Amino acid sequence: MKIAIIDYESGNLKSVSKAVELASKNILNKSDVKIINSASELGHFDKIVLPGQGSFKQCYRSLLSIDGIIDELSNFVLDK
Repeated sequence: MKIAIIDYESGNLKSVSKAVELASKNILNKSDVKIINSASELGHFDKIVLPGQGSFKQCYRSLLSIDGIIDELSNFVLDK
């Protein structure tokens, strides 16, 4: 399973990545976990993690700075 962690510059994603890797090893045996910051990469993953920290309003504003990510996230969640 391929898991994407969305980087919208909100915090320490290395620790999030390590936690997801450890959890996936305990449940699925092995997953490919990658931190991404590009909308075009989302289609290559089975699961996504959108880490939250603080206000959702600020999260949304940060996501808007990544070209096309809102549309790709919507497509991923609603269609995939």
